[in-house]
Amino acid sequence: MNKVGLLVLKKYLLKRIFFRILLVNCAIIGLIPGVSRAADITLGWDANTETDLAGYIVYYGTDSGVYSNNIDVGNNTQHTISNLQNGVTYYLAVSAYDFNNSESDYSAEVVYTIGNTVTTHTITASAGAHGSITPAGPVSVANGAHQSFSISAEQNYQILEVLVDGVSAGAVGSHSFNNVSANHTISASFVAVNQAPVANAG
Repeated sequence: MNKVGLLVLKKYLLKRIFFRILLVNCAIIGLIPGVSRAADITLGWDANTETDLAGYIVYYGTDSGVYSNNIDVGNNTQHTISNLQNGVTYYLAVSAYDFNNSESDYSAEVVYTIGNTVTTHTITASAGAHGSITPAGPVSVANGAHQSFSISAEQNYQILEVLVDGVSAGAVGSHSFNNVSANHTISASFVAVNQAPVANAG
């Protein structure tokens, strides 16, 4: 796959992907003394919106920028890597590729040591009638990670207002929480197109 070519032709690929660890599950392998525990790490990232996007590849290894393993996960935006060894630090990244098998550059690298506890926060996302927010509901986000939301109205309606932690962000079509360190809320309301939306105070 040609990473360099895609960077020249399609610089927009991965521009909105935020790569994060969603969940770590540890399980004991066997009952023999001295045998290391293994862990499963669930990873997630924001989806690309390009029509020619064919899928994603997850890369990981024990050296930064040098990934000894890769997994083609298709069009999924979440994947679980199994049997990682306790006490080992792993470096992980994701890339996108199109139907011509041209591949983007890596996302930002995620570093995780198996055995560490992942602190998570909840962002509660909701939408009123005549529109939607994606993703919706309670969204679990690892501490220090990023999470983006997109808001869209039904036909003949428009976004009236988006509230972030109870404060108006105006009639915006997207919002990102960066370096998440606490719980948050985001909600959207909608209005018929012949009524004016709320202006962004910022």
